Amino acid sequence: MNHLVHKIADNVFQNNDVLVAGPTGSGKTYFVEHELLPFLNKAGLGVGYFKNIDEFILNYKNEHFDVFIFDEFETFFDRDFLIKKYNDPEYYSEQYIQLVTKWHGALLEVNKPSVFILTRNEEDEIDYIVKNMKQTDWGSRVTCFEFFK
Repeated sequence: MNHLVHKIADNVFQNNDVLVAGPTGSGKTYFVEHELLPFLNKAGLGVGYFKNIDEFILNYKNEHFDVFIFDEFETFFDRDFLIKKYNDPEYYSEQYIQLVTKWHGALLEVNKPSVFILTRNEEDEIDYIVKNMKQTDWGSRVTCFEFFK
């Protein structure tokens, strides 16, 4: 079993949030669906898996879950880093900022450990997240890992 599965599960069992960062096409969703979900289910946890935050907003009906997994997560933690790196003060459009802010507001309702899957395509962007991000945009403590193929 993938070593990352055990790292994530250890954090979840300790009631901690986890963020997994990796590039597009690296297999993050496959990993979640074929390794992480089965492992957590086998451990007896009820898992709420949402392919994106909009799916959570539209479909979550206060079901009881022990852990949540959110694919296609976004953070503003590295916003200044990305703006500086790409020399683009408009790196995030105002419309996208509003959308992500709405997502973060919805995630405030979650009171169980969560796993967030984040796409960053460049190694320095992933490193920045993994080495520096210690809490979510809404203040929950989070442990970050890099996803490797």
